[in-house]
Amino acid sequence: LKRYFRGKFQADLNAGLTVSMVVIPQAMAYSAIAGINPIYGLFTAILPTIVAALTSSFSFLITGPTNPTALVTASVLIVYSDRPDYFEFVVALAIIAGLFKILFGVLKLGHLSRYISNSVLVGFLSAVGVLIISSQIGNLFGFDLSSQGGLFGIMTQIIENISDLNPYTTFVSLISVGLMILIRKVNRKLPAALFTITFATLFVMLTGWLGEQGVSPVELPSQTAFGFHIPKISFSDVITLGVSGAAVALFGIMETVTVAKSMSQMTGGEFDPSKEMVSQGLASFVGGFFQCMPSAASPSRTVINVVNGAKTKMAAIISGLGVGIFLLLFAGLIGYIPSAALAAVVIISSAGLINPHLIKTTWQSGNKSKVAMSVTFLSTLFLPLEYAIYLGILTTILIYLG
Repeated sequence: LKRYFRGKFQADLNAGLTVSMVVIPQAMAYSAIAGINPIYGLFTAILPTIVAALTSSFSFLITGPTNPTALVTASVLIVYSDRPDYFEFVVALAIIAGLFKILFGVLKLGHLSRYISNSVLVGFLSAVGVLIISSQIGNLFGFDLSSQGGLFGIMTQIIENISDLNPYTTFVSLISVGLMILIRKVNRKLPAALFTITFATLFVMLTGWLGEQGVSPVELPSQTAFGFHIPKISFSDVITLGVSGAAVALFGIMETVTVAKSMSQMTGGEFDPSKEMVSQGLASFVGGFFQCMPSAASPSRTVINVVNGAKTKMAAIISGLGVGIFLLLFAGLIGYIPSAALAAVVIISSAGLINPHLIKTTWQSGNKSKVAMSVTFLSTLFLPLEYAIYLGILTTILIYLG
């Protein structure tokens, strides 16, 4: 213990607190994508992060709310989106997806990750980026958009509602987008999202635009206590969520395996796909009972953790505890954050999912890669995401067998 505090604790503390600063605005933004209040995104950045850190086979992995998983959650639950108890289905989905991940890990199905090709991942993540950006345009300009009807429905609504554009909300959005881009260009290590949201919040408070000029703030739920919660849904709904839960689990595994593989090559750390499935499953399962949305390994925050010198799993635990301390001290201030600033964070973050270099490389890799990427991309844009996930994996298997 003395050797740890002398040699590694300072590095873990620095990395953990840096990840905390990054995840706070991300968690709020991603929960908005999932259709739930931002406070629950912050909950997801606490317990699942700590549980995964304690049980992970890879020391540097950061688990919690992620951009693509949030969209998959919203997509598979779209039929429940107008119900007042929608949140109950989100946490139930986290529990069910966690159970599937644990089952896959116990059955040693880690080798299935070989059927998730890079072509499928590039196609899926590129389409997810397009879907997330399009879904946030309403928040960016100050009018309501429904996610019903997929990409075509969203684009139709944008055209129909563009005349309702709120100039004050649009101005805040443009400032936020510009600030995010500027900070990233100056120094990518800086927590651009945190600085942007802080600046936008102070700006609308000083100008008096928050609420009065139609700039909508984040609304806090009446009950925000972090505690044990059993989802209030019927047994028949639990059965119905089975297919969706399996899809969310498979996608979470896709994210986690991709992140862990790339980072293990960078750090030289060990990585066991089957053990990681169990770890991620426990994180999502436990988190679901504490009002958390489905979780997965975060590519961006894992990279930040490694780059900032993390030495052990303690860095991830510190990041979770850091978010918890933030909630204890500043939860009341969340209600002053303009939704437009969160939308800007979501859009700039989601743009990173569309990697032109990877798309070009995949396209030039051969006809099989072209087919896998194209089929996954188009199915993700125009089919329910749970089916797109299955179709992408099936396409890879068929090409592999062929």
